[in-house]
Amino acid sequence: MRAKRYILPLRIDRDDGPSNPRLLKMAEAYLKEATGSIIRLDYETTKRLWVEIEAKEGSDLRVTGVVGLNYVPDVPVFHTSTPATSKALARRILSYLADTPGFGETAFVYVNPESEKQWEIFLQGLAAKKAYRWKFPIGPRLEV
Repeated sequence: MRAKRYILPLRIDRDDGPSNPRLLKMAEAYLKEATGSIIRLDYETTKRLWVEIEAKEGSDLRVTGVVGLNYVPDVPVFHTSTPATSKALARRILSYLADTPGFGETAFVYVNPESEKQWEIFLQGLAAKKAYRWKFPIGPRLEV
């Protein structure tokens, strides 16, 4: 008999934890086996999570894939001439984000690699960490 595949949502609530603790354990075990490292799936790392499982009659369920999605503010342009201007603009962004659901979460800011050295102190003040990403358009061509 052919295996059936199901994509299941796995919600992880900040206060209540995972909607399905067994599925969460299976997903984390799958990621550890697939990547060789421990990848914790929790409210801080992913806001939306889906797990594909394979079900064969007479067999245990098997995870065949995991995908997570976050909605993250992205600051594509942040160029200033003085530290005071940097602080003022950063405060302005923060005051805007304070009224959004993303407040207290993470954000991305683009820093040109050639200019990175001069932004070190500012980025350290933000407790920023490097996060390499690729961007792509969302639309009909997304089919892979």
